[in-house]
Amino acid sequence: MNHIKILSFILLAYTLTTSCTEEIPLDLNNQEFQRLVVEGWFTNRAEAQTVELTLTSNYFANEEAPRATGAKVSVTDGTQTFNFTETSAGIYQTESNVKGEIGKTYTLQIEYKGENYEASSTMKRIVEIDSLQYVMDEEYAEDEPEETDIYYLLMYVQEPPGKGDFYMWETFVNGVNKTDTLDNVWFESDEFVDGNYINGLEMDNVYFAMGDTVRLQMRGIPEETLDFFVAVMLETVWRGGPFDGPPANIPSNVSNGAVGHFSAASVVDKEIVVKP
Repeated sequence: MNHIKILSFILLAYTLTTSCTEEIPLDLNNQEFQRLVVEGWFTNRAEAQTVELTLTSNYFANEEAPRATGAKVSVTDGTQTFNFTETSAGIYQTESNVKGEIGKTYTLQIEYKGENYEASSTMKRIVEIDSLQYVMDEEYAEDEPEETDIYYLLMYVQEPPGKGDFYMWETFVNGVNKTDTLDNVWFESDEFVDGNYINGLEMDNVYFAMGDTVRLQMRGIPEETLDFFVAVMLETVWRGGPFDGPPANIPSNVSNGAVGHFSAASVVDKEIVVKP
């Protein structure tokens, strides 16, 4: 009798759990809810300033984000207006000699499919990099003694006094950007180094070999740009620990529900050739 009761209980539990299972289709192809995605810089370099426009896509889409074509794009400082031309799908650029000025605020204006979007950013100061050196990665040499020796950069620069400076660094090897994804880019504030001489900061996020030409680019960025970078990393590469908070939307400085970021930036470069 007890065996019958146990068997009946198991069958009842199975029936309840299976009968309560219901497939709920999720429509994640929310084309009607697509939002504009903005990635744009405006620098103090005389160059073609660039804004890239795409659209949000299906969560499960294994393809490049759709391009936002046919937009009207401009940047103004309140006195001058710089118009952008769509040079390829979703890529908008100024003429090749346009540059901004440190201390000015630049406002990006986009008209796309009857909607208007804006974002503003103030160009911060920057200092010249004094010099670069390179050192061999000793750990790599020990682990791979028969491989080609590899090196990384040391940077020397005077950080100016007065807190509130924010920086990002990108490294180019033989003209190729080796920090073309955010998890390889270095970014930092001057909170703990304000006014100090940076005597050989190890830039060991990028490696290179003898004979390579290496260029380090340093940008002075606004605080909100640094905050945007941190927010992106917290929701992607830096996520996965036991103390992570709940997922959150990444803040954007673009109006009207668009996502992404527009930033003004001051830029300096320093180059070194790796030779015996």
